[in-house]
Amino acid sequence: MQSFFELEQKLFNEHGSEYNSFTRLLLTITVACITILASTKAVSPNILFIVAFVLLFISLLFGILVQHRIMMNPIYHLELAWKQLEEAEKTGSSEPIKLRRKPSKLEQWFYRLQAASFVLAFFMLAVYFVGKVT
Repeated sequence: MQSFFELEQKLFNEHGSEYNSFTRLLLTITVACITILASTKAVSPNILFIVAFVLLFISLLFGILVQHRIMMNPIYHLELAWKQLEEAEKTGSSEPIKLRRKPSKLEQWFYRLQAASFVLAFFMLAVYFVGKVT
């Protein structure tokens, strides 16, 4: 039978890979939307078009920040493990070092802003293109 700690690590690792894949997917779709918008420069833009374009760039920015934080996480975890190891050596503790690998508050906010700005931009683009068709 697995301990709670082993189960927690397994779930965090599983969801971590899904989280990484989803943020990369959002980045890819955002870049594709920006490319499509840039290719429709001959179309006369209105306020929905401009706001969607700005929101896509905001989503791209926060997506890059999320990916940066994800790539820096191993360094942060190693630093934390080093500090915990030094403390354990000073106190003479033989307890195992446990690290919880959940996203930081900053990373959570970057992700929420990335997803929200993408959804808003996608909605505005849908309204814009439906308005152009009718």
